[in-house]
Amino acid sequence: RGAPTPEETPAAAADPKECAARLEAAGRLLEAVQRLCLVPRPTFRDALFFPHASALERLLALLRRAKFTIDVCVYCVTEERLVAALREKAAAGVAVRIVSDEDQAFNKGAAIFKTAAFAYTVVDEPLHEGANGRKAEGEREKRMHHKFCVVDHRILATGSFNWTGAASSRNCENILVSSEPKLVSARSSATDEWSARC
Repeated sequence: RGAPTPEETPAAAADPKECAARLEAAGRLLEAVQRLCLVPRPTFRDALFFPHASALERLLALLRRAKFTIDVCVYCVTEERLVAALREKAAAGVAVRIVSDEDQAFNKGAAIFKTAAFAYTVVDEPLHEGANGRKAEGEREKRMHHKFCVVDHRILATGSFNWTGAASSRNCENILVSSEPKLVSARSSATDEWSARC
C-alpha cells in the first residue's frame, strides 16, 4: 500500500505546533503519574503534643512496632517507661542504638548508662580546646542536642521532646512522626555520623 491520502492523514500530523503541544501534554501526564504512583509516599504520620496523656502512649506504641532497628539520638534520657520499651525490644532481637549528651548523662536521674546493658550506647563529649590546647573546663563548643528517633529505618519521630519525665508529664513539648523517605534518610545519616564520631 502507498502513502496515505490527504483524507487519511490526521490533521495534527500536518500541524507541527499541535503535535508539539500534544507531546508536551503527554510529558506532563507522565510526570504526574510518576510523582503520584512511583515515588514513595509517607504511609505513617502523627503529631504528638505533651503533656497530653495519649502522647507518651503513642510514642511507646511507635517503639513497640519496631521489628529490626531503633536509633535514638536525644539530649537527655530519664523517662523510665521509654527505657523499658527499648529494653523489651532489644530482648526481642531488635537492634537498639542510642546517642546522648555527655553532660546530661551524669545528671541526677539520667538513665543513659542503664541502656548500655542492652543497646549500643554512645555518650558524646564534644568539648572544645582552649587557647593553650587543653580542654577548657566547663566550656562546650557544641552539644549533642538532637531529639529524634528512627524506627526500622522507615519512621522518624522528631521534635522538642527530650526523653525525660518532665517532658512527658509537665512540659509543653512536641513530636512529629513521619515515614517520608527523605526525612527518614536524613536523620538516619545523622545518627550514623554521631555514632562514628563518638
